[in-house]
Amino acid sequence: MVEGNAILEQVDPENRDLFREIFMDDDSDEEFLGFNVDELENDEGTADFEETWVNGNMDVRHLQFRAEKKINVEIPENAEIIDFFKLYVTDEFVSDILVQETNKYAQDFLHSAQGRNLKPQSRFHKWTNVTTDEMKRFIAMIIGMGLVQHQDIQDYWNRDEVLETPFFRKTMSRNRFLLLMSLFHLNNNENQIPQDGYDPIFKIRRVYDHFRTKFEELYYPGENIAIDEGMIAWRGNLSFRVYM
Repeated sequence: MVEGNAILEQVDPENRDLFREIFMDDDSDEEFLGFNVDELENDEGTADFEETWVNGNMDVRHLQFRAEKKINVEIPENAEIIDFFKLYVTDEFVSDILVQETNKYAQDFLHSAQGRNLKPQSRFHKWTNVTTDEMKRFIAMIIGMGLVQHQDIQDYWNRDEVLETPFFRKTMSRNRFLLLMSLFHLNNNENQIPQDGYDPIFKIRRVYDHFRTKFEELYYPGENIAIDEGMIAWRGNLSFRVYM
């Protein structure tokens, strides 16, 4: 109850009764059905709702759709899923962003005070620069872990006949994967602006801009589209406003 009172103090005094009724009434098992019309405040001199209602313009303006729904690249008849994947995750994207930024961050870390004070047995001492081919295998393993789920990441390299998933062990060693995952990076920290001009998604900005450009370039949607929306208010740790 102490936590509830602390939250209530942040609500405007005129709205506290409504807030308490909706969100803090834990003792009642009845569903909240709203307030009685007679209980709502009505300023003196305000006309009844029915007397002030005015029918608006009922004519609907139909906008003509002139664009053409199409894919803006040539797709072979025997195209496979990987061909579509490569349209978005290009070699340039992997090498210029994922590989470049990960290698830079690794070198910055190893030359920092924390990196110079690592224990002799630390796996970070075994770091070697990642290549484009190795980064592609790393991405494939991340996607594979979303399809084949284990309770512990170590189990992907387990040789037990029940838990074994040979794909991961054959693609990359466990220690190399964990090392790469520890130093995986997507942007140069030196370019981050701390105050004026601060970008709340700076860590993924280059990846965000890349995919946004690709979505605009590769496909023009048709006239009838369904746009997903969030119906639940976000209560997590996020510094910028989220709209429905």
